[in-house]
Amino acid sequence: MNRTVTLAFREITWNQLTDWLENPLETAGVITARVVRDDNGITLLVRDVHETSIESYIQRQVDRLSISSSGWVNAVRGSRDDAAMAIFVHSHPQGSAIFSEADDEVDGQLRQVFFDHSGYPMFGSLVIAGSKASPEFVGRLETPNATEIKMDFIRVVGDQLLVLSDDDVAEVTPQFDRQVRALGPEGQDTLRNLRVGIVG
Repeated sequence: MNRTVTLAFREITWNQLTDWLENPLETAGVITARVVRDDNGITLLVRDVHETSIESYIQRQVDRLSISSSGWVNAVRGSRDDAAMAIFVHSHPQGSAIFSEADDEVDGQLRQVFFDHSGYPMFGSLVIAGSKASPEFVGRLETPNATEIKMDFIRVVGDQLLVLSDDDVAEVTPQFDRQVRALGPEGQDTLRNLRVGIVG
């Protein structure tokens, strides 16, 4: 069985994050999350989304940004008190969910600083892209020895269950044709990405 990394949001925190995609300028911040490990992989239970304050931006444009340490340091330090890890997140509104060369450079600068301030031996980075109605993401975790692990899924729990994958929707095989006709491709993809346990 493949080990996966899932970033799990409550609907209220997910909406807070995807609201960033309605601003044409890039937005940055820090997500704090508790880490749960099991035989299937890692689940990051999102606690809070801390948006960078306006005054902390040194540069903010449609395709780039830079922020001072005041834009992230308090949230990262606070993650230590909450027994959580810190994930640097920024938006690519109406853009693609990719890590640019500039993103790689920034992550390289932040990695050790996040380790030091959070006390957690893992650094996370997330790009949220597209639009609020159709968000996309790419994410990764890095360990102190520079091992990189990609984030596979975002799961949002609220009035409805939403599961986003960083991969394209899998090809539908004939045995699932009736399900797809009943639920649609998105519904089938949600079912495909769920793990279900039966007790008793």
